[in-house]
Amino acid sequence: MTRQAGHAHWHGYTTFRDGVVLSDELVSTRRLILTSARYGHVEATERQYILLNAMPVEATR
Repeated sequence: MTRQAGHAHWHGYTTFRDGVVLSDELVSTRRLILTSARYGHVEATERQYILLNAMPVEATR
């Protein structure tokens, strides 16, 4: 099976409360074409959810 990806479209969402970032995330959406000798081709949509929240340095020790 081969995979041909299209252009990605990104949306960013950040939630603040009292000047503190509670959540920070990106959502990427793009079209795909999957091709197989056995099944032909299928058009699909790929979505990636990426969490960018930061962690205090003290919490990693």
